[in-house]
Amino acid sequence: MTYKTRLILFSIILGAVLTFLGIKDLLVLWKEPVDVLNEDPASLTDGMHVHTTVDLVWDQFIEETSYRTSYGIKVSAEKESARYYALPYLKVEDGMILLDQLIGIYVSTGNPACRTLETILDETNKWWFDETGMVDYGYTTLEVEGKLRRMTEEEQGYLIDYITMASSGTISRSEAEEYVVPYVILIQNLNVAYPMTLIGLVLLAIPILIYVIAKGKEKRTAAMMYQRPRDMAKPEGTYYEPEDVTTAPVAYGSMTYGTNTYGQNTYGSTESMQNTYSSYGNTGVAQNANPVYGNVGTTQNANPLYGNAGTVQNANPLYGNAGTAQNANPIYGK
Repeated sequence: MTYKTRLILFSIILGAVLTFLGIKDLLVLWKEPVDVLNEDPASLTDGMHVHTTVDLVWDQFIEETSYRTSYGIKVSAEKESARYYALPYLKVEDGMILLDQLIGIYVSTGNPACRTLETILDETNKWWFDETGMVDYGYTTLEVEGKLRRMTEEEQGYLIDYITMASSGTISRSEAEEYVVPYVILIQNLNVAYPMTLIGLVLLAIPILIYVIAKGKEKRTAAMMYQRPRDMAKPEGTYYEPEDVTTAPVAYGSMTYGTNTYGQNTYGSTESMQNTYSSYGNTGVAQNANPVYGNVGTTQNANPLYGNAGTVQNANPLYGNAGTAQNANPIYGK
């Protein structure tokens, strides 16, 4: 696989992943947000758009750690990377405020929301265990937007363990399950779904565009290979013309052997300047014309094939007589 092919394949995979995640978050974002802490827990569903205000934090029930590996070998110490906090649903019975259920919220330790939740946790503990009635809650709040995710069995197990431990054994595991709302609030800025989706679509479009261009080029190349021959003659004035025309090439020879094809005359050479050599006869002087079948004696005498003449420059026919000087002898006459 060539580097170009690998790059195109990587672009397709990355574009598909980003597009999928972006569209998935967009579908959540386009739903009406739910104030999850003021809704009936039984009405909650996986993937629900959440927008709520946190003013009570019951406790932290999971600490998530992470470490770096190299070729499957652990190369760094473990460090805390995220926390799960339990947020309470409260109810009032006989004039008393009681814990009803708990839902989880997940936040990374690098998120400023983590420190805010810790502050709210401290304030919640002071209010809950206050016996003076002078302490209130809600001094610090956290506005949360994101979505709900159903808890894994492991996450539910940790929350059940926390409830049984916090009750000092007065609540069994089966009873603790009734306190669990099996969802986790994920703090997310769903607006990033727009650029994520756009980037994904662009990464998908690039290889498609490359494919279309390549196919178009192949078709043009194939069309050029099978098209009819074209007139490749150059326009007038585009031929090579050297400054020294005496060396310019001509058809079947060069200027060395004359200006005519195969020499100065078609089948031979001449005996004097500007003399025309006939196919079957000889000439005596310059500018004399030779008939096809006969000889002439003086200059500028013309012989037609058929006809008579009576004066100088008389033409000698093949089949007739002439009566004056410069007469040419026909083959069949006197």
